[in-house]
Amino acid sequence: MSSEESYKQIEGEWKDFRFRRIQPSDYEAVYEHIAQSFCRDEPTANLLGWSEEFAADVNRIVAVFLPEGLSFLAEHKSTGKIAGVRITFHHKADSDAFEGIPLNTRNCKIMVKMVTDVEEMADVTTKHGINTWAEFLLVSTSQDFRKQGLAGEFYNRSIKFLKAEGFKHALVVVTSPYTQKATSGRGFEQQSRLDYGNLMDFDGKTPVFKKEELTPDHFAMVMLKTL
Repeated sequence: MSSEESYKQIEGEWKDFRFRRIQPSDYEAVYEHIAQSFCRDEPTANLLGWSEEFAADVNRIVAVFLPEGLSFLAEHKSTGKIAGVRITFHHKADSDAFEGIPLNTRNCKIMVKMVTDVEEMADVTTKHGINTWAEFLLVSTSQDFRKQGLAGEFYNRSIKFLKAEGFKHALVVVTSPYTQKATSGRGFEQQSRLDYGNLMDFDGKTPVFKKEELTPDHFAMVMLKTL
């Protein structure tokens, strides 16, 4: 578990919001936020299609990583509503982060495959000699609190927190030009890019998406920062 001194790097008030660590008592509210905000609106999730079963699968993944104590939420000070969440986990190169998590929907399995494929393309262990890093699994903001800088502030505070925790690198798979801009502006560097026209199904030869479904903004990209 992280230290109280490290938590001071991210916890506190900012504008109309309060940033704090996610406690076990917050888990159910966090799952509901992810189901209704991230799983409906994140570009890849939106492309794959929302369902309650898909959201439940995403939250099974999140549930594995919350106990690590690296994840945070922002709550609206006047209403107490969750305005956003940042889910982070400790990724080690010699382990499959998603192995053993029971997933029931094809959509979530495809999303995990996308993350795995683009990270294998990046191969940061071979290219940079990195065996461990902090990985940003997702950042999500509620529809009511968007365009107020929350996602960027999560990055700012999380970077300070991870440095205090002794991490040397942070990695994130971004899936839109907006998150690409947010990360590159904070010193993250592109390691790989997977355009969704080249994302293959589990047989390795059938495209997941039809060309008419895609735009140039449909991609996944690994971004890496030295802390």
